[in-house]
Amino acid sequence: MLGGLRSLRISDAGGIVVRNGREVAEKAGKVIVYVLNDQQVIDVVDGADGILKGSHKDTRVICMSTIDKENLEWVAEQCAAKGVGFIDAPVTGGPPRIEAGTLTIIAAGDKELIEKCRALLEVQGKITYVGEKPGLAQLVKHCNQLLVATTLAATIELITLAKKQGLDPLLVCKVVGSGISGSDWFRLITSNILENTPAIGGLGQMCKDIGLVINDSRRVRTPLIVASAAYQYFFRLFP
Repeated sequence: MLGGLRSLRISDAGGIVVRNGREVAEKAGKVIVYVLNDQQVIDVVDGADGILKGSHKDTRVICMSTIDKENLEWVAEQCAAKGVGFIDAPVTGGPPRIEAGTLTIIAAGDKELIEKCRALLEVQGKITYVGEKPGLAQLVKHCNQLLVATTLAATIELITLAKKQGLDPLLVCKVVGSGISGSDWFRLITSNILENTPAIGGLGQMCKDIGLVINDSRRVRTPLIVASAAYQYFFRLFP
C-alpha cells in the first residue's frame, strides 16, 4: 500500500494510487511484479488482495523479480488456472543501465504473449528469449547471480589483501579494473566500497540470490565449490 509523500509524488506525476495488487489488476491489463523475494511475489500475485483477485480477461502478469524456480513455476500455474498470461522476466545490468533503459531482460514464456508485451518491456532494455517454460529465465538469472556473488566476495578479499600489504587499495583496484579482470561490476563494487558511492543492493539481497543458486545446485546434484564458499561468506557477514 502506498501512502504519504510517495502517493503525492505518484499523483502529481499523473499516476493512480491504489492500495494493493487486486486494485492494480482491476485498473490495468499488463501488470509488472517487481518486488524483492519469493514470499512477496506470492503475496502480490496470489495473496488475499493479490493480482489474481482482481484479474480479468485482459490481465497479463510479468514477473521481473529474481526468485526460486519452483516458486516461480507455482505462481505461473496459479495464473494459468485463472486464464491469466504469465511471463518470467528477471533482469540484469546495474544502475547505469537502469537509467539508460538498456537492461538485459531474460524472458521465458509464450512467444506470442511476449510479443504483445514487447513495447512495455523494451522501455527498460533488450529482451533475450530463453524458452517457452516459465522458470527458465530464473535459471539463467541465477547463473548470472553466481558470478555476481562470487565476484563481490573476491573483490572484498582483494581490497582486504591490498590493505594488509600496505598498498593503496584505490590504486590496486584501478590497475585490476583496467586489466583482463576488469568489468562494470568490479568497478561498481570498488567504487561503492572505496569511494562510498551508492550501492546497487544490500547484503540481504545478495544472501537471497546466492541462496537461489545453491537451491539450483542441490536440485541437479551438482557441487558448486566457489558458490558454496560465497554462500557461507555472505551468511557469516549477514546471519
